[in-house]
Amino acid sequence: MTSRGPRARKEAILKARGTGLMTPMSDVVLAEENWSDLPAPAGYVAALAVVEYTGPRSG
Repeated sequence: MTSRGPRARKEAILKARGTGLMTPMSDVVLAEENWSDLPAPAGYVAALAVVEYTGPRSG
């Protein structure tokens, strides 16, 4: 794992939340989130985050 791993995980979490980089990465606590590392080519890192949708439901 490269040192970019935590950054990729935090980016995935912020994108899944829908806040993007409007939320500081320092506000993300990886131990409190649901994420997984994904396979990536040498020199790259990849992560997937899943968050619960709490907005209005349709139908």
